[in-house]
Amino acid sequence: MLEPWAWNKVNNQHAGDTKTTVFQTLVDTGYATTHYTDSAVNTDKFVGLDKNNVVLIISHMDKGGIALSTRDKMKDGILASQLAYYQNPPPNSLVVLAGCDSYIPVSSKNSISSQFQEADLSGGYEKPVNGVWNQDYVIKLFRNMGNGMTFEAADADAWDNYMPTEWFPDHYPKADPTNPLVLDFNLIRRLTTLGDRSFKLSEDHFVVNPGDLIQSYINKAKSGDTITILPAYSMRTWL
Repeated sequence: MLEPWAWNKVNNQHAGDTKTTVFQTLVDTGYATTHYTDSAVNTDKFVGLDKNNVVLIISHMDKGGIALSTRDKMKDGILASQLAYYQNPPPNSLVVLAGCDSYIPVSSKNSISSQFQEADLSGGYEKPVNGVWNQDYVIKLFRNMGNGMTFEAADADAWDNYMPTEWFPDHYPKADPTNPLVLDFNLIRRLTTLGDRSFKLSEDHFVVNPGDLIQSYINKAKSGDTITILPAYSMRTWL
């Protein structure tokens, strides 16, 4: 999980917190999970993504790149060409690019979405999306999958049932500013996907030796990092 703008989304925009939701869902399902946020998300964290069964990136994006909170401009972030080494993911792999304009046809070699076509299922947004909606939608999607739903069923439930009734419209874009219940659906988007939508989170996934995983992150940790070992040999790191 990579979230370069997590603090701002949660504290300034009142988006849902993936730390207590998506991250915990993955831990509870048995995945050895790492979650990097804000300035801890640097170019090094995008190396070796194909060693993970599940990759979730939540950030500002466009078709050719992913923004980092430590860089001033999109062009100074992660470019599509820097993701080209995603080539041999393990079985039952999922990649979600949760950011504006993150999905365009894989025939475009310069798009970030085209770099992840080897995953069993990958997805993103074809157009701009409201950041708070995006975060809450992804939280509900993973919560549903954590309850045993396929991606297809989890996505349908999040889109058809959850959004109009449970979420907080005060933080969403309004078509009519005088009526907070009338949303601007031009920014309420649904993920477009490529691959097997029957994907399920499963305990039958590739697991690295937990000792090797822990040692590798200790070796990479910068001064001031805190590493906490969580259940199922999962870790969360803070800078």
